[in-house]
Amino acid sequence: MKHEYHHFFHTAAALFLQKGIRAVSIDEIAQNCRFSTTVFFEHFDSKEKLVALMVAEWVEKADRYLSLNRHMAANAIAELKQLLCAAEKIVETTSTLFLRDLKHYYPASWMRLEVFKEENFSACLLQNLHRGQQEDLYRSNIDKSVITAVYMAQLRFMTEERFTPRNDFHQVYGEVNRLFLYGLANRKGRRVLVFD
Repeated sequence: MKHEYHHFFHTAAALFLQKGIRAVSIDEIAQNCRFSTTVFFEHFDSKEKLVALMVAEWVEKADRYLSLNRHMAANAIAELKQLLCAAEKIVETTSTLFLRDLKHYYPASWMRLEVFKEENFSACLLQNLHRGQQEDLYRSNIDKSVITAVYMAQLRFMTEERFTPRNDFHQVYGEVNRLFLYGLANRKGRRVLVFD
């Protein structure tokens, strides 16, 4: 029973991330799992419920990662590099269609993701900026609140469908992240970046 649940969950997630949510039917999920739709409904009330559970799990995992990364990283630069690298990997595997569908057709799940991004992710970024200054790896003259707000605004702008074609998005996001990190680092921090 638990195996079926996880199989549906992970198969649906892969299909949603690749094709978008609306393009994937419950029948398609069931066929890919080699189960009937009846078995699907034994585990999930609806596709909406499945999407809500997925987003909730992703947010929980991401929150745990933020905390773990902060405590495991040797310094602020290593922490931020690992965080941005993880975010880039997520971006690479997520289609614009998925984000659009989530925003337009599953607003409660979209809001949960947005709240996480605007509260948890931005708070983590702000803590990292404090840490980097305390470790004398980031420039001392930055306004941490402004820098956090600017990064979050760039992130919002880049995830809008009209900004850039999907096939270029991960490249653009990677470049923005590298510029962001190098812009924060002072002379000592840049030496850490080179050897890291």
